[in-house]
Amino acid sequence: MKRLTLAIFASFIVAVAVLDTGCGSTPAEVAYKGEALIIQSIDLGMKLWADQVNAGNATQKQVDEVKAAYNVYYNAQQAAKAALMKYLASQTKDSADVQAANAAVVNAENALLSILNQFILK
Repeated sequence: MKRLTLAIFASFIVAVAVLDTGCGSTPAEVAYKGEALIIQSIDLGMKLWADQVNAGNATQKQVDEVKAAYNVYYNAQQAAKAALMKYLASQTKDSADVQAANAAVVNAENALLSILNQFILK
């Protein structure tokens, strides 16, 4: 429990540092900084999960569930990266694709972290 609390606190600190955007920030800059925060959160969660697995405290079913959720998250990240690159290349002000892709990443991140929390807290 202490490790999870530490991970959440560390994610909050990273969020403050990464999302420190000014009024002049473009949607692409905000999305990029948001993606960095998500990556940090997932990285912390997966490190805690690896500790749990290495300690022998995870079943194969749990490992498979985490792997499936991670694959959904990874694919969402790839789609977000493609949308951001397309946005930057187009030089338009329409960031709808970036925002939609970023929302998909956030949903996948929430699902993965929810599974990790469920298994790590057992």
